[in-house]
Amino acid sequence: MASFEPHPAAATAAWREAARRRLPWLARLERRQRWWLLTGLVLAVLMRHVLASPSPNGGDTPRFLAQAVDLAAGARYTFAGQPATALPPVYPLFLRAVLGLGGELSLVFVVQFLLGVASCLLLWRAVSLTSPAAAGPALWLLALNPWSAQRASYLMSETLGEFLVALVLWAAASARRGPRSWQLASLGLLAAVVALSSPGAAILAGLLAAEALVCRPSWRGLAALTLGALVVVVPWQAWCWRSQGRLEPTLLRPSVYPASGLGRWARTWQQHAWHVPVAWSPATIAPPSAFEGPAARAALLRADAQRPAAIADYRLGSPYDLALAEAAERRSAAAPLDVRLLKPLQRAAFLWLDHSELAGTPVLPAEALFQPAAASRAPAELAWTRLAWGLNAAQAALLLAALARALLRRPPGQTALALGLLAYTAAAAWAGLTEYRRNLPLLPVTVSLVASFVVEAALPRAAAWARRAGGTWRARDLPG
Repeated sequence: MASFEPHPAAATAAWREAARRRLPWLARLERRQRWWLLTGLVLAVLMRHVLASPSPNGGDTPRFLAQAVDLAAGARYTFAGQPATALPPVYPLFLRAVLGLGGELSLVFVVQFLLGVASCLLLWRAVSLTSPAAAGPALWLLALNPWSAQRASYLMSETLGEFLVALVLWAAASARRGPRSWQLASLGLLAAVVALSSPGAAILAGLLAAEALVCRPSWRGLAALTLGALVVVVPWQAWCWRSQGRLEPTLLRPSVYPASGLGRWARTWQQHAWHVPVAWSPATIAPPSAFEGPAARAALLRADAQRPAAIADYRLGSPYDLALAEAAERRSAAAPLDVRLLKPLQRAAFLWLDHSELAGTPVLPAEALFQPAAASRAPAELAWTRLAWGLNAAQAALLLAALARALLRRPPGQTALALGLLAYTAAAAWAGLTEYRRNLPLLPVTVSLVASFVVEAALPRAAAWARRAGGTWRARDLPG
């Protein structure tokens, strides 16, 4: 009996019909949208494969691995008297879950690779619900971001945080279109998970949840949102009570570092992330800008003899802490405008510009980029570093314009994003915790704002200007 093979056209039609039934949103896409989606996902896979780091260790890797075994082990990485529950628990629990499946670190990298690609897909879906024309460019921007691609191969929390923020964006965009109780409950649950994973995104997640509730306010919606958050918060607080003997509202009990003498002294001179590791090191290697003069330097060098050997030995009120606090007070009294206004503004700017503290990147601070000493470095390394700084500066400029547009014009779904980013920037600049890696979980937010600004505002204005300019030149060419 002769075998029957369907015609290729019939097979294609059957595949499209099956896709239309199972994934109706995919079947409704135009050809251009499918092209953006397919190429963006391919770029995301390639970037995360090419930029995978051979060394998976970051600055907090030992703490994460220790907490994956026992969450209470985080006490070794906090100030004396500060409980381990002050540290976000989600990434250590993620490591415990993944390692429990396979027992190998390679499985963690595979899962993080998939989460990085899934973040791009979730961002595309979220932006397509509010600004369809900007969905493709937003997907490309996140897929091509080298820092996001690189961090997927590190035992660090940024990739998981990025995925969770993209998931919250998608959940919030879906809820705004017609919030149902289960959607608001899911959004509340995700917002609580984000807060316990990446505290820098906590305000943003809360604003997105509030914005979704405002779209259709009701007591039932508020109850659903609250119950969803309690699903995460209650088990976490139960563990805190059982292990620490007290409830521990993580976000309401921030790190004691900003209030310590060390934190107060560091904020009087810190400008960018290049200075952050120095703040934890002996005063002997602090830059000259950290001291008012030789006398102040000598005083801190004498106090440095009492510096604790580890963070867990640092005690508030100790002689070392008091010496740093006195130095901070003297500097604040001598230059109040510089300490309270100019330095926070500098830190806010460098927060979005200075990537040099990321592990695996060419370590070259901003002030050294164009000095003669930089010429001694490898030309390729120097060129890459300058290119990276240029890309960061361009993205920061576009983000600033996008924030202004979001606050002034209030496009759908973007006001909460802008307010969340501004609150995060202000808090990080005040606390002096301005490492660039803290921005990475917020990349889905920044690229969505930038893509929407470029597609909906910048390009149409540029096209209108080009048409006007073209008409002017044609008019000049007319005789008479």
